[in-house]
Amino acid sequence: MFIIAIIIVLGTMIVATGFGGLTAMLDVPSLVIPILMVAVIIGAAGLSKDFLRGLKSAVSKENIYTVKELKRTRLSLKLALWTLLLSGLGTTLIGWVALLSFISDPANLNSAFSVSMISFTYSIFMMILLLPVDFKIRCIILELEEKHEEN
Repeated sequence: MFIIAIIIVLGTMIVATGFGGLTAMLDVPSLVIPILMVAVIIGAAGLSKDFLRGLKSAVSKENIYTVKELKRTRLSLKLALWTLLLSGLGTTLIGWVALLSFISDPANLNSAFSVSMISFTYSIFMMILLLPVDFKIRCIILELEEKHEEN
């Protein structure tokens, strides 16, 4: 199901750009910045394995992890979501500062604005992809805690 969600998000991006405008949306540095920020912050927090566990759990059908492991996974996903949001906003603000240098040349204003927004757009789409993973982990934790209460 997670793979289907990825396909739908990518399809939405293609449709939203009017099919031909997809190349305008492909900006490698703007895509790499949020991914690197998440990798650095997750690594600095010591939650890399937990984050990868969440991604594995998103595509697996059965749970093989303990409640403690899943709670750490949930923390790593929460940290990734916040990092994506803040890195997207931060790069957009930096882009707006650069945009001010084009105020005297209105012809370049539109392209500068779109470049400043693309990183935030990537961050939002990545957050949309991580939200189902977070909620799947939450559901697994609830099921395990209910089983524990029954016993």
